[in-house]
Amino acid sequence: MTTRDVIEEVKQKLDIITIVQDYLPALKHSGRNFFAPCPFHNEKTPSFSVSQEIQRYKCFGCGESGDVITFVQNMENVEFPKALELCAKKAGIPLERLSSYSQKDSKLFEKKKAILGANQLAAEFFHYIFLKHERGEEGRIYARKRKFRKQEVKKFLLGYAPNDFQSLKAFLSKKGYSEADLVSWSLLTQKNSRTYDKFRNRLMFPIHNHIGDIVGFSGRVISADDIPKYLNSSETLVYKKSAILYGLFQARDSIRKNKFVIIVEGNVDVPMAHKVGIENIVAPMGTALTKEQLQLLKRYTDTIYFAFDNDTAGQKALIRSHELAQDLGFTTKSIDVAPYGDVDELISGGDQLLQERIDDAVSVVRFIMRSLAKELDLESAEGKSELGHRIAPILAHVNDEIAKNHYIQEVADMLDVKISVIQKLLVESKSQKTTVIDSGAEKVNKPIFQERKNTKERYLLSFLLQYPEFRSETIDWDIFSDQHALDIYKKLTKGEKSISKNIEGLKDGEKDLATELLMQQLGSFESDVEAKHFFKEHIAELTEIYYKRRLGELKKQLKHQEQKGEETAELLSEISAITNKLKTHK
Repeated sequence: MTTRDVIEEVKQKLDIITIVQDYLPALKHSGRNFFAPCPFHNEKTPSFSVSQEIQRYKCFGCGESGDVITFVQNMENVEFPKALELCAKKAGIPLERLSSYSQKDSKLFEKKKAILGANQLAAEFFHYIFLKHERGEEGRIYARKRKFRKQEVKKFLLGYAPNDFQSLKAFLSKKGYSEADLVSWSLLTQKNSRTYDKFRNRLMFPIHNHIGDIVGFSGRVISADDIPKYLNSSETLVYKKSAILYGLFQARDSIRKNKFVIIVEGNVDVPMAHKVGIENIVAPMGTALTKEQLQLLKRYTDTIYFAFDNDTAGQKALIRSHELAQDLGFTTKSIDVAPYGDVDELISGGDQLLQERIDDAVSVVRFIMRSLAKELDLESAEGKSELGHRIAPILAHVNDEIAKNHYIQEVADMLDVKISVIQKLLVESKSQKTTVIDSGAEKVNKPIFQERKNTKERYLLSFLLQYPEFRSETIDWDIFSDQHALDIYKKLTKGEKSISKNIEGLKDGEKDLATELLMQQLGSFESDVEAKHFFKEHIAELTEIYYKRRLGELKKQLKHQEQKGEETAELLSEISAITNKLKTHK
């Protein structure tokens, strides 16, 4: 079976509407197509269109378009072979049929596959040692002390790295992996020409990406004398810290169900939260939260609850993360873990405490206002001034103007000053760029899709494609100036074949415009009378535009012929006729 055959079989067995709705529950039927807010750029008005008829999607905001496989590829941020593999699983097509495609067309994919294979074996090795081997007893003692349950140990594939230098090396070498590769993949380390296990005497947390591949490891110390507290894998072809959130793979369904995600600072917090039934929880990989990680979360929810550590560093991280999240259009709240240090300690104080704190979560702005009010002496001028200057940059990042004005009033009342004073601080904080946000991630949004010319003409052609009952109406095709769009329309409606069959015969450049015409959002009409009114109104507008355009052309031609002394009677007659038509038309 050829590559193209595999791709076509996958496409035929999957319905793009079903697949897209798994990722975008907000997808709604409207007219002939389905629409939702675009997952590839921030927007409030849905411009992301999906057609069941031609099994394609297109965003009229950013221009992103494709089929079911490219949709999965973009949503999961993977190479095409991996997206094809994921879609094949959904379609029930045996993965063996894809092996020749992967080997032939993607060396990079094969390299990544090798790393993931080694990581999977390493995770299973650590997990086995932890659960069953006598050398894992020290890890089991530590886990019992931390009150880890078997359910979470298995769900997160937690393991134990034995306290020696050669265990993992010997195991993976027997599986055929070279020491050089294992060093480059951050499973072994090298010093003075010697290679040995990178992770030793540590509780091992396999790091899954959002689709379930194990891309790296985080090892937590068991002995208080060891450093660092967490030893993480170095970045590889499959592991980029700024793009990974620990626990997201295990949290995806719960995030969608609960419609919000909890972000914590430590890996241990995540399985401990699962232990008390809170599963919509993730953690950055030992670094500040990045724009790339937030854009990943945007696929699942628009609401974030931060549960950062109860210290100065935690508050700074909260402010920075809140501002970054606000810039990406998230609604943000904060969970108060005090008087405990973090979520892990909070849970140790009682199984219901985390859920109670989630129920009591408040907006990040209000949380910070309360924290500053406790920290500062608001009876003094200095305390009031410090609160005002520290809260201003945070208020400046609030996107909702109503909420922002409410907080401004609240701060003004708290400090007993005029609203204008707080507003001035906001302006100053913006100009001084008090808070610097640098995600360290590449910008992934494409430039906003520019509206094409002749929008009215293409809108009418879209109407005729989506409401075929009006194609029999008498239309003067001369009123169309967009010949390219008109040619595509005629090709799509030619003969007895369906539009979906006709689109297959188009050239690549033509398919883009055909997709735009077929997937333009028209909405649905309450009745045939309303639809006919729409049709007649657009024909009338385009006819008037055509008369005016033609009149302008004729007048230019008349002026040119008059200057050359040529006969103008015929031109004058046509100008008079079109002028009368225009008057009658109006």
